[in-house]
Amino acid sequence: MKAARVPSEQTNLMPQALEVYRRQIDPKVEAENEDRFVAFNLETEEFEIGDDVIETVQRLKRRHPTDRPFVFRVGGGGSAVDRFGSPRFASEL
Repeated sequence: MKAARVPSEQTNLMPQALEVYRRQIDPKVEAENEDRFVAFNLETEEFEIGDDVIETVQRLKRRHPTDRPFVFRVGGGGSAVDRFGSPRFASEL
């Protein structure tokens, strides 16, 4: 099986996405959502939280259908994930 490719524009935005996550989202959600997923729109900073990464991204994409959301696991300063939980983006969901 071929690994999903991360679009280069998504890679270039990763430092900004991590900053938004750590500054805006993590302080609001970390205490009661450890090990859950947060998907967010980088421009609007709107986000969804859930236990299943695909469902969480789909809920966000209902509001922003053309967006390529960033997904982080809540806790530990945040780490980007894909639907399999490895460090990457969930941009192709």
